[in-house]
Amino acid sequence: MLPEEPGALRALLAAVAAGSAAPDDPRLQDTAKNSALALIGITTDAPELVQCVAEERGALTALLSAVAAGGAAAPPSLQQVAAHSALVLGFIANGVPEYAQRLAEEPGALRAFVAAVAAGGAAAAPNLQNAAANSAVALRAIITRAPECVQLVAEEPGALRALVAAVAAGSAMAAPDRQVAALSSVCSIAMKIQAGRAYVLRVAQEPGALSALVAAVAAGGPTAASILQAVAKQSSLVLANIASATPRLAQRLAEAESALPALAAGMAAGGATATNCAEALGAIAEAGPALTQCVAKARGALPALVAAAAAGGNASAAAGAAVAIIKSWAQAAVATAGAACVHCGRSTDQATGVRLRVCAGCNTARYCNAECQRHAWNGHKVACRALAATSGGNVGA
Repeated sequence: MLPEEPGALRALLAAVAAGSAAPDDPRLQDTAKNSALALIGITTDAPELVQCVAEERGALTALLSAVAAGGAAAPPSLQQVAAHSALVLGFIANGVPEYAQRLAEEPGALRAFVAAVAAGGAAAAPNLQNAAANSAVALRAIITRAPECVQLVAEEPGALRALVAAVAAGSAMAAPDRQVAALSSVCSIAMKIQAGRAYVLRVAQEPGALSALVAAVAAGGPTAASILQAVAKQSSLVLANIASATPRLAQRLAEAESALPALAAGMAAGGATATNCAEALGAIAEAGPALTQCVAKARGALPALVAAAAAGGNASAAAGAAVAIIKSWAQAAVATAGAACVHCGRSTDQATGVRLRVCAGCNTARYCNAECQRHAWNGHKVACRALAATSGGNVGA
């Protein structure tokens, strides 16, 4: 077995280091590439040997140097070495918390991963996309396995920008590496926002962050690939945290392009995505009456809210938020007339004894008589049916 050969791991790591330091030597680069592939094979086929690789003297330094050397200006072979080395480091970070923390604290480690993720942009070559995906996976592993390192990753210059860009690219493109990078990146963002409100604010204020997260939710519909649905779930979680943080952030999300229709559509996805989207919409609606109206009037929102409210049971969290939004909106819609007839505006007149009739569908709107009710029905029916759907009323008007 290769790892049992005296000096085998040391030789492989030395070859990786030598090739990474020789950008003008194709022979050394090929040797480095094959050596990194061998390390992937060792750590994949025998996960228990991850410890052997991690504890080999100089292993982290050699692999990180390879990741750092595989930038956009590097030869394709060095970019491959970088991608392979990042994958091995991801295995190491995912091994045990101690390895994840050691990797996060290794000088230049986070900088190398962030740079690799950033280099895998929309126009990047396939090797760079692969390196970006593997580096994003490594960052996610560090945060997952060593939560105490969340702050280190959050404070790394350029980290948030690189992760947001990866989410945006993964939602817009079908390349598997892009989608892997998007999932790992949004998971990292989602885990980091648990660290405190300050990071939620940073995410909300990062240029392009809201639009990237909204696009990810929109791309993860019921018929989307499972990895895109996972990206949508994590993205909706981040958006729910943003909307729930402060009324100002809720308004900012509501004003983001296509945000409300995307969240409404996300409620049809079911599961955690539906719950997260409902929570986000609920937080937006709670931020003020005007935003409640915006939520209910967004494209596709009302049918999605009514469906979620009707689902109840298995979707209780989403149902509760949906019911609250619908009632707030519909009651506001029919309350504009106050205690007057919705159609003609006449109020109850004690002198003449005229008494207004209450709509049997929503038990809220008032009318002088059946004729006024008939004339007002076209304008009232949406609110009436929404209220009835959430209160068990009879929409027979």
